[in-house]
This record gives sequence, structure tokens and C-alpha cells, in this order.
Amino acid sequence: MGNCLAPSKGGGVPKSGQEARWARVEHSPLTQSEIVKRVHTQSGESVRIGDHVVDYYALSFRGYYPDTPNKANQDEFAVLTPEEWGQPARGLFGVFDGHGQVGDKCAIFAASMIPKSLKAEVLNLANEDAITAQVSNVFTTVNTQLHAAREIDDDMSGTTAVTAIFLDNTIWVANVGDSRCIIISDEGGGHSVKALSMDQTPYRRDERARVIKCGARVMNVDQLEGFEPIHDDWDMSLGDEVDEGGDPPRIWAPDGPYPGTAFTRSIGDRVAEDLGVSAEPEMMRHEIASTDKLLIVASDGVWEFLTNKEAMHIVTSASNCMEASRALWKAAYTHWITKESRTDDITVVIVDLGGFYNPDAAERNTTTPRAPSESNDVNVAPILNRRARRGSTKLEIGRTLNVGTDLEQQEE
Repeated sequence: MGNCLAPSKGGGVPKSGQEARWARVEHSPLTQSEIVKRVHTQSGESVRIGDHVVDYYALSFRGYYPDTPNKANQDEFAVLTPEEWGQPARGLFGVFDGHGQVGDKCAIFAASMIPKSLKAEVLNLANEDAITAQVSNVFTTVNTQLHAAREIDDDMSGTTAVTAIFLDNTIWVANVGDSRCIIISDEGGGHSVKALSMDQTPYRRDERARVIKCGARVMNVDQLEGFEPIHDDWDMSLGDEVDEGGDPPRIWAPDGPYPGTAFTRSIGDRVAEDLGVSAEPEMMRHEIASTDKLLIVASDGVWEFLTNKEAMHIVTSASNCMEASRALWKAAYTHWITKESRTDDITVVIVDLGGFYNPDAAERNTTTPRAPSESNDVNVAPILNRRARRGSTKLEIGRTLNVGTDLEQQEE
């Protein structure tokens, strides 16, 4: 799904047939045509944002849940171009990953309201602290509005939100949750990657301390059930590494096994808010340089199994934004079907910041053209007796959990 606040070019559902060869994944529980039907896209070419002319491609895939085959896609993306913003040097690319019983509604709400609210703000570009305060106020106000929305019960549902906001020659990234934004640059004949957001989870010592101070218990599911000793040895640098164990530390109330969030900030999640789960975003500021080439904004359907560097290698081997988005989706999807009995929703936005894929385009930086990849095929060795890891990504938080077998039946 996508929240298109600007006219899209080539958006919608990808065509089937030969053009959808990218969706062929060996040993996939879904057929090629079934995958295509689960995907929604939006794209744009030669979109001028200030001094930069960008291409972009956004792709969102509805996850595969064999026990709930009609489960809604709880991911959303949002694109706001200068034309829609009414400002020639402003734009936005965002990803929103919902969770809980009405996580799809929460993601749709945030993906609509955050861009609209930012558009309405008279941003003080001369003052960095003022911009930080204004964007933060937009996030927290949208959170309050979601609480007040009668048609959405966000007591145990919510959404992450990561937005890359283009203001003149600066990208401001505002983030709550565990979706992520990274930027890829040319460096010494190769490429380097820099995270423009930090996942807010109990793996971070500062975030863990903050929620504990608010009364939260931080444990993984095994600790909650008494199978693992209580400890606080959770430090992990997500992005540089991934959680291979699949039982991450979570936030629990002092009086029961809820809400079980594996993130420390979000929009919505009214119950978890009392335990320190905050809608106040962390902000990062990045001045766009001539060496900056690609921006990736993606949900944790991608980052569950891929590091930032692995994502960099995948997209820099592609020939355009569309191929890069599909290749990143395929790599993530392949991990999911190999290591799980299900797949998360997967959402990717790729932004070419200035001719990385098309150096002949006007106003672009000069670089070496990317050659099309030789094949879109990915072979996945069949995995027997697959089952979902107990704690992969987010536990479905829609009710108080019954510790034990009930935890095995929770869905993303």
C-alpha cells in the first residue's frame, strides 16, 4: 500500500508475465502471480527538489501468513513531492510499519497525517533547534490525534514512522521505532553507507534505561516464561548486525505479560505509552553532498535479516530504482521464507539522489552507469519443518498474552 500525496508515475500493481520475472523465487510458498498481486508501488522520475533532481521507486509487499491468509498489509509508504508541498525545495519519503490488531489503520493514519501536518508547518529553516522542535511537535500531535480517533482503537496497536524530509540541501530524518533510513555515498572508488536513523529498541542501552525508569520490565519471551535467567546483557548495534536468535528483549508491564513491544518509540500504543514508549522522534540532520548517491527508507521487513552494508551491496548492483527496490525485497523475502514459516510485510523506498543509475540525465552528478543485473532469479534451498521464531520482529500485540503456547500463535 502507499500514501500518494503527489501524482505517481508508473504506480500501482506491477504487471504480470515476463515483466514480473523479478517475483519468481524458488521454493516460495507464493506463486509469482500471487507475489505480484500483493505488491503496490509508486515511482517518479526527474523530480526536482531544490538543487537536486531525483528518481524514486517505492514498493510495499503484503506479507505471507499461512494461518491468516487475508491479513492486511500493515506497512505504508508516503511520498510528498515539491509540487504537492507547494515548495520547490521540499520533499518527503516515509515508511510506516503498523502492528497490533488495527496496525494497518494506524499506519495509514500516520502516513497521511504526518506529511499533511508538515506541509502546514511554517518551518524555520534558519534555526536547527526550531526545526527539531517543529518536526517533533508534528509527530507527538499526530500521536495525540490517533489516540482521539474514534474509529481506531490504538490501546494495543500503533505504527513506526521514519521520514526523510528534504529541506533545501539538507535531509532531516525523523524516526520513531525500528524502521530505518540509510544513505549510500561514493568513497574512494567504492561505496560507503551511513545510517540516518537509529532503531529504537531495548537493544539500545539508553532506550532500555529510559523505559525501565518509566516502570517497564525488559525481558525476552524465554525470560518471561522462566526458561532463561534474568539479565540486562542486551547491547546490540542493529544495522551493523542482526538478531539471529529471534527472541529480542521486549517491554512488559510490571503486572502482566503485555504489551510485549520490541521497540521503545512509536505512534499509537496508548497502553505502552505509560511504560515509556514515546512518540517523540529522534532527529538526524544530513547535508547532501555531491558524493551522496542513494537513499533507502525501509520497514523492518527488510532489516530483520539484512545489515546496512548488505543492503548497500544489493542496491548498488542494480540498474535503476525499480530494480533496486525489487532486489532488496527479494533478498529480504528469501531470508523470511528460508528462516520462517511466514514473512513480514516488506516496504522499500529507493531514492536516486542525482544520477547514480542514469548519469546522462540533466543536472545529475557524473558517475559510472550501472549495468543491469544478469538475472533476477534467487535460489533458496528448501527448509524442512520451518516454524516462526518465537520473537522475530514484533509480537502481535492486540491483547494480554497467555504465557506458553499462546506466544507461539501470535502473528506479526
